[in-house]
Amino acid sequence: MKILIFCLCYLLIAAYAYSEDISGTWYRNLDSAEGVLTINDNLEFSIEVEVFTHSGATEGVLTKIEDGHYVSEITGEPGIYDEKMIMTFLYHTNYIDVSVEGAQIGLGARAFYDGKYERHQRTNEEIVDSGLNRIFEGRFDLSIVRQLLTLGDDLEYFIQCFASTTVYKGETIIVISGYLPGVAPWQNGVILIRGDIIHIMITDCRGDTITLRHFTNDESTIELPAGYEDWHYFSQIRRIVHVGLDGTETERYISLPDDSENKASDEELANIGSEVMDDTAFND
Repeated sequence: MKILIFCLCYLLIAAYAYSEDISGTWYRNLDSAEGVLTINDNLEFSIEVEVFTHSGATEGVLTKIEDGHYVSEITGEPGIYDEKMIMTFLYHTNYIDVSVEGAQIGLGARAFYDGKYERHQRTNEEIVDSGLNRIFEGRFDLSIVRQLLTLGDDLEYFIQCFASTTVYKGETIIVISGYLPGVAPWQNGVILIRGDIIHIMITDCRGDTITLRHFTNDESTIELPAGYEDWHYFSQIRRIVHVGLDGTETERYISLPDDSENKASDEELANIGSEVMDDTAFND
């Protein structure tokens, strides 16, 4: 009798230990590629993702292959999108790995469902920390960057402007150019780092007038770094706002002739310029 009771207790403990509950909401916490996966008790699921400015969603029913392993086959709308998508879900207690074979049905050009979906959803502060670390990679004091960008409530918008980045290193400067794919030529920017001085320039499309916001800790000037006005997209700018460490904003309006044919191309400047690499695009 004691043996029977022991066996029953063992089976109950084992069943509890190895049971899995994948229902609930899971989050893909990727910079500029967030996603939400929802699964109910009947293994019906929906998944929504947004990558840069491209988004999409799909839904279906999971089939359990074995503990921790689920699949779902989804077919596109007949006559419009005939391809199939096989989604695999691997459960790991605190997260689910999603992978896709075949077409990414229901998504925009750059979007994808694949990735690690966690129980924990990142806070705004965690998103900002991750974005700043990704953009600067230890190249500058982030406390100064935060101080400049929080003055005008520009921090989250700034991170979006640098969703995709390119870095150029000269002998005395570092230039980081960025943009948000899908909205070019708008919502982009350039960071110029020379020693302990930084210039951050972003195109601000949140108002009626396309504005260049210029942030710098250089207290000796409010002028743009030499070379920036050769940027191809500068011809579209009509308003410039300079923001310093003390929070003072200085604005000016400009009216430029339509001489875009004489402006440096993106390829020539690569969002500021190949000249940057030998330090000639920006002068001291």
